[in-house]
Amino acid sequence: STLATPWNQPEFEAHDVLWAAEAKESFGLLPAIAGISALVMDASLPMGVFGAVESPGPEAPPLGSGALALLQAALHNDVKMWPIAMPDAARVRWEYTLRSMRYLSGSVDEDDERSATVEAAMSQCLKALPRVPNDGGHGSCRAFGDRLKRMAFSAL
Repeated sequence: STLATPWNQPEFEAHDVLWAAEAKESFGLLPAIAGISALVMDASLPMGVFGAVESPGPEAPPLGSGALALLQAALHNDVKMWPIAMPDAARVRWEYTLRSMRYLSGSVDEDDERSATVEAAMSQCLKALPRVPNDGGHGSCRAFGDRLKRMAFSAL
């Protein structure tokens, strides 16, 4: 923990703090994201036409960083961490699994509170998935600027 002094002020913004409501919300999202992450990254698990996620090289960001970035995007509507690995094969498998789980949870008894909670978590993750970048490939100038911004935030 850092002591706040006049010459060493904390540089946190209000949206960087995990408030009580967001903490409670994260407990609803964590099991879903952790479970789906295990399915998405399992190379031995076939998912129809969607191929397995290739293991990145030793200098690439770890594949699990995409799951953590998804949680951050779902809670804060923004991703500030860097680097993140979300290759196209992983993104497609994430979307397929999230949509399948949302569909299956909606086909269960409508009065079941658990299925409504799962359906809400899947919908929230699906809405956040496009905000998760991929730092493993080459991107546009806009993506490079976004990457620099996230590098600065991750250094805080």
